[in-house]
Amino acid sequence: MGIKDVLNKMKPQDQSCCSVEIEEKKKRMKKNSRIIIIVVTINLEVCKIYASNK
Repeated sequence: MGIKDVLNKMKPQDQSCCSVEIEEKKKRMKKNSRIIIIVVTINLEVCKIYASNK
């Protein structure tokens, strides 16, 4: 599974889902901690952008 696949799965439906989804992903992806940190950082930025565009 590539980064794009992960990002697609993590796309926020609304602002409130972001932290919950991130916690879920962290639990499932402990092995890939370096990747998940990058994805989480990107996802938080996406959340901010998404929330500010509402």
